[in-house]
Amino acid sequence: MKLYKDTLLIVNDYSDCLKSNNLACFGKLLHEPVGKLIASEPNKDVRYLSLNNSTKTKGAYLKQVSQPGYKLRKLMKGRIVDLVCTREKKMLQTLYAHKLPVMNLIAWGERKLFGLIPVRGFILVDEVVGDEVVELFTKKSKQTRTSLMFAIGKLMGQLANIGFYYAPRLRDFIAAENTEGTYELVMIDREVGPKLRTCSNKKIYKFIAESYGKMRRLNQPLGAWESRAFVKGFYAEANNLDCSLIEFYRNCINAIIKLGADREKYNIVLKKEAGT
Repeated sequence: MKLYKDTLLIVNDYSDCLKSNNLACFGKLLHEPVGKLIASEPNKDVRYLSLNNSTKTKGAYLKQVSQPGYKLRKLMKGRIVDLVCTREKKMLQTLYAHKLPVMNLIAWGERKLFGLIPVRGFILVDEVVGDEVVELFTKKSKQTRTSLMFAIGKLMGQLANIGFYYAPRLRDFIAAENTEGTYELVMIDREVGPKLRTCSNKKIYKFIAESYGKMRRLNQPLGAWESRAFVKGFYAEANNLDCSLIEFYRNCINAIIKLGADREKYNIVLKKEAGT
């Protein structure tokens, strides 16, 4: 019995590109210092690579990971614990299958001890060209922030339609402005993904409030008008919401207020939405 079993996946569209850049090799992508190291933490290195093909040069990100010791102990007890690169690969494939905007998978690999216990792995993904949403929130106007929050709400509604509910971080998105002045978002960094589930309207209100609260805590301060755009975007895309927009918005805002938001400021927006 071999000590290690290696599994390599290269997406067909990128096979020739990796071969021409001498990267169609499991060992090289698994642990060699290819490209430029841009981030390092225990059990994970992130590298930036420039991939040359016949027409142009494009960027890619390589994550090389190993299994933390405490997770190996869980594995030895019979508990299944995926590498972070494997979780990310599964999430990308699921979202891509539902035609949701995510970064493109180029290659993935995993090394298992005795063919059972994942100990090392990697994932290689396309660079997404655009602006970091966090940077746009810092540098741009309130109108831009409102447009971005509407786009994030729409994307959260699309995820909810397939049973994915998760509280986003602004750094999870890259934005590209289109010719109409609105933004198209692409999801990046999908190491931690939502689990499939179903939600009642009441739970959806709480989910939206918690999502918005998380973005307020971790990023630039967001106000009542940005929340209005976020909720409207979600409502525009989410299916099976058995209520009107104003009722949905009122319930979402009440849930946000319960988490400590300023009631007076949000009431101003509610009155405008209701036309009073």
